[in-house]
Amino acid sequence: MHLSLSETSVQGTSAQTDRMSSQMTQTPTGHGEFAEYLHSFKLKDSQCCTCDRAKNQDVMHGFEDCVIFARDRVVVEIGMGTRISRRNFLETS
Repeated sequence: MHLSLSETSVQGTSAQTDRMSSQMTQTPTGHGEFAEYLHSFKLKDSQCCTCDRAKNQDVMHGFEDCVIFARDRVVVEIGMGTRISRRNFLETS
């Protein structure tokens, strides 16, 4: 499953972004340094997040509720003017 921000959730932000970083392109597709992705290539022993062993460290966990990314999440939410939540993402194949 790939995720992308819906257009309504990021209106006005493209002018603020001069260039795309590798994290900005890898994160929505789930191809970043998430335990779930790395585990699929046997690069990590577990797909669990270090914040809570009962949760998989995937894109949506990082975006929505991981305490490790809380500070970054707040900065992004303030910049976008909206809370990051599952409903702001579209599933793509």
